[in-house]
Amino acid sequence: VRFSPLTNDFMFMGVLATRQPHRYITSGFLHGGILHLLLNMRALVQTPTWLEAGLGKPLYITVYLASTIVA
Repeated sequence: VRFSPLTNDFMFMGVLATRQPHRYITSGFLHGGILHLLLNMRALVQTPTWLEAGLGKPLYITVYLASTIVA
């Protein structure tokens, strides 16, 4: 699969992450376009209200960061 040069610059590669562990977190904040960014922002505004209340703030933050790293 060939991507644009810009996309290739931001691709997550496990080999690089061993030398640059910050990529595990920063890759979760890259977006494929303005619509993708807006939809993610909307989901983050709506979902945490009930999810954070059920899990509690520390567990919610842990789940959020773990999901970012795993994804």
